[in-house]
Amino acid sequence: MSKKFFTAKNIIVIIFVAVLVLMSILRIYMEHYMGYYLLLVSPVDDDMQVRNAHSILNGNYMGLYNEETIPKHPMFPLFLAALNLLHIPYYIGISLLICGSALLFVIAIKPICENVFVRGIFYLFLIYNPVGFAYEFATRIYRNSLIPWAVLFVIASMVGFYLRKDKGPKKMVFWSICLGITVSFFWYLREDSIWMFPFMLVGTFAILIYWVSYFFKTYKKGERSKAFRDKLGLIIKCLILAIVPFCLLGMTRLFVSGMNKLNYNIFVTEDRVEASIGNVMSYLYRIDDGHNWQSERGANEPDIIVSSDAIKMAQKESPALASLDNYLDCYYRLSGGEELWADWPEWALRDAAVEKGYYRDALETEVYFAIVADELKTAFDEGRLKSKEGVFLSSQTGPFVADDFAEALNITGVTINHMLHFDFCDVNMPKISDYDYNKMKNWESLLGMTFPRDEQQLMTDATVEGTDIVEDSADNEKLYEKFSDGNALALRNLLVYRALYIVYIILLAGGFVFATVYIIVRRGKGDRAVFDSWLLELGVLLTAFVNIFAVSLFSKALTPDPNVNVFCFYASSCYVLFAVALILGICSMIRIITPLVKKKASS
Repeated sequence: MSKKFFTAKNIIVIIFVAVLVLMSILRIYMEHYMGYYLLLVSPVDDDMQVRNAHSILNGNYMGLYNEETIPKHPMFPLFLAALNLLHIPYYIGISLLICGSALLFVIAIKPICENVFVRGIFYLFLIYNPVGFAYEFATRIYRNSLIPWAVLFVIASMVGFYLRKDKGPKKMVFWSICLGITVSFFWYLREDSIWMFPFMLVGTFAILIYWVSYFFKTYKKGERSKAFRDKLGLIIKCLILAIVPFCLLGMTRLFVSGMNKLNYNIFVTEDRVEASIGNVMSYLYRIDDGHNWQSERGANEPDIIVSSDAIKMAQKESPALASLDNYLDCYYRLSGGEELWADWPEWALRDAAVEKGYYRDALETEVYFAIVADELKTAFDEGRLKSKEGVFLSSQTGPFVADDFAEALNITGVTINHMLHFDFCDVNMPKISDYDYNKMKNWESLLGMTFPRDEQQLMTDATVEGTDIVEDSADNEKLYEKFSDGNALALRNLLVYRALYIVYIILLAGGFVFATVYIIVRRGKGDRAVFDSWLLELGVLLTAFVNIFAVSLFSKALTPDPNVNVFCFYASSCYVLFAVALILGICSMIRIITPLVKKKASS
């Protein structure tokens, strides 16, 4: 190896990279031994995802069709199954996702931040974000634990794509394909991924504007030379690259729908919103039952969107729905005899349909609910059912009035404050809910991990297995100590981030304001990279706001109290989005300040 390689600068870089690798290994260790929260009995949440993953591994896709088979998108079960097939334990798999998304982001921002040491610090800042250790956010074996890092993958891909818009098609191919893959992964983790679409669409539109303006700037009237054809060919290639991510997303949709068609004979990605039961619920949510539930209930009680009276009115107008004469029984069974809140009436409807023999054949169930939806539509069209007043933004919620938007805006502000303080990112010791020995073994075999038991659970294991409880207790105690150590490390990490709260806020706001002033003063004659960084930061901040506002608007049906963790839970990706915005702001400040420092030093 050349002696020129062993320069002082290169040695320092090697040492720094080695430190980053060691810190990444420590992050994996902390991921392994942190307080996992396992919900073993959760028919349409955690347990359903684990069951689906087992079915995939057994070659049965998502398993036999019933009401709990495909009400949600399939990406998390596919993720779990893929890790198992590759013999990668869950903690390593999610650690690779966290570190990989952060690494991709710091590579993406190289055009605006070339310093490897600065980008290395950004990498550590991202992988140790407290949301990655948050109890109930990150420690549940559930799809929401992947959301922040799937979002970071999408943001990194879009940033890399945008920042290389002037580098030519060869430099952009990787980022175009990467964006298509990452957005497809993110999109089919949950059913409410639409909030990311504006960022992706506007970012792509900005790139298209740049290419078209470049073409017209370099185009000479009457030019018919080879140079003209080369420029036109370049633009066409770039346009194709802009379309690729959307094509890959569409292909993923076709694949998921095709698999459901092949296995269940219905062409949908999930059977909750896209299937006909989604249309039925959209009509039930619209029924004006004559009550003003908001005024009739306590301030902090969840919303009643489909009341028992509304169901009676619907059954009167729909003979097909009336055939589910057990619907109200299922409704009251879930609510304990009270009015059923939020979207729970849909799960009661599913239960009622199951008791009447549906959800054994997907196509038969689809046809039945299509008939119900058609009858309810006719009742609305003919005026026999009246619609509530307000704006319907989704087929899966009731209407929204002006007060709802004002309330959601207030919740948004409170939620942002919680996130900037890293609230609800507290850690905890391992917890296994509704413990069952056989089910626990299934989970552990899928995840490639062993979790500590409490004394009662150990006694249950001893009864089932007939093993020595003393030996089991000793092994469990050692394992519990490791989880305790990992928990302590995660807690110290959280305290560091909280201690730097003021610095965090100053850099987040200051970076954006500083870049804004610079752009206004220079009037387009300054460093182009500053504008690119500012524009991306603006897009990320607006995306975070859209996400939190949408979550606040739709989730306040569960509770209007902004100080509970439900809003941060469903918008947990914004912990990472704010970190990304801060990094982009720092990049802007570095680009602005560095030339001034150099100029002063040389004078």
